[in-house]
Amino acid sequence: MYRQLFLIAFVFVPFYFVSESRGQDFRVVKVTYGDDNNREDVTDIFREKALLHKVFFYFDVGYREIGRDPAPGKNKHVLIDISLKNKETKTLRFHDGQPAYYTTLSPEEDFTILAAFWGGDGKFIDVRERVLRALVLQDGLDATGGNLGDPPSSRHRKLFVVYSRGKYIHVLRTGEGDCFTAEKILHDDFDIEAVERQLRKITRTTVVQRK
Repeated sequence: MYRQLFLIAFVFVPFYFVSESRGQDFRVVKVTYGDDNNREDVTDIFREKALLHKVFFYFDVGYREIGRDPAPGKNKHVLIDISLKNKETKTLRFHDGQPAYYTTLSPEEDFTILAAFWGGDGKFIDVRERVLRALVLQDGLDATGGNLGDPPSSRHRKLFVVYSRGKYIHVLRTGEGDCFTAEKILHDDFDIEAVERQLRKITRTTVVQRK
């Protein structure tokens, strides 16, 4: 029996994405934080704390997470400059209290778990195979080191699952110790046959390479 779920957070805003199904590699060039008049370069802090993968990033925007406040009492935001593999550049803007996320993965028509990451403090491992296997064989799992492995960081660990249904991509985030199940999380969008097909395509779990 799984414990009651407490710290699940959903993001139902669609990602930016490109036409390549596997996602185009990109690089975070610079990150600044503040208001329009007072800004600080927080690129190193972003790289230290964000979930940063070659086709995906996620970061909670706020002065507490960033550790400094360049414009006290003002409405602040981050500007994230990225460079894509095709030489295209983008500047993404996210406000305080808004999760900053971006991916070049493309959504699939069927329900698809595109990626899953487990860790904290900027250090994550790829656990898509483990999540798929747990959904197929056990109907879910608790987000713990015993079930997902031990990432380099042992603090503030979270499980991120990136999935698509139709034309949109979504992110599910859950804290350590919470349970992840098809019934509680994915509701009517869960397709066990689609998950089984995805699992058959995967052969191993890999470590996320930081930029």
